[in-house]
Amino acid sequence: MGILDIFKGDKPSGQELTAVLKALEQLSNHKTPITVFVESTNTRFNSTLALKGDVIMVAKPPGLADQLHMGSHLRVVIPHSHQELRLEVSQPHLNLKAGSSAIVCRIPNHFDAENREDHRINTARFNNIHLHLHKLNTQFAVVDLSTTGVKIKLPHQNRMSLFPIGQSLGRSSLMASKFHFDMDDVIPRVHVGLTVGCEFIVPEQTPAHYQLEGLLRLLAKNEQMKMTAE
Repeated sequence: MGILDIFKGDKPSGQELTAVLKALEQLSNHKTPITVFVESTNTRFNSTLALKGDVIMVAKPPGLADQLHMGSHLRVVIPHSHQELRLEVSQPHLNLKAGSSAIVCRIPNHFDAENREDHRINTARFNNIHLHLHKLNTQFAVVDLSTTGVKIKLPHQNRMSLFPIGQSLGRSSLMASKFHFDMDDVIPRVHVGLTVGCEFIVPEQTPAHYQLEGLLRLLAKNEQMKMTAE
């Protein structure tokens, strides 16, 4: 009996549930690399998933012990689509053979289509992506980027006072190799360690917005290639 035999499509949500199960089977059978977000946190990690009976087992990376509990939710981005799955955690930690571990989740009965406002891309491995703050006349390394937010790394803790939460830093520029475009405003939203997460404004249908989209596409392609290689 396969996973599709466990769930019968005889309810209004049956058709979508069948599509969800087929997507999960494909991810499981091909061990497709996926990006997983821990909901309500800044945590994300690369992983794979496997279907085991009527549950999903997500490969658990080291160092995630204190961030999950029963009832937490994970968000899984379906590669090459605009769909996501919101997985409820039923068992935060399960020891597997060979010393590995997994997060056990319930199978959802529907997709969450583009429920995240944006897809954050980790850029810490690149040394040529910087945010130049005109007000401070200083540039900082970018370690995370999305369509509406950027996370920068500070060289030391005493620079944190330059980024008061919620206060505008004004016009800034993002530089990454051939990409160079202005942001109309940058606003600090969160301090984590030596990083500052900021919201920024780049008006749509402007040359700056098209450059941002082009950069994100290039970074997303690079990220997918890296995940596949791993």
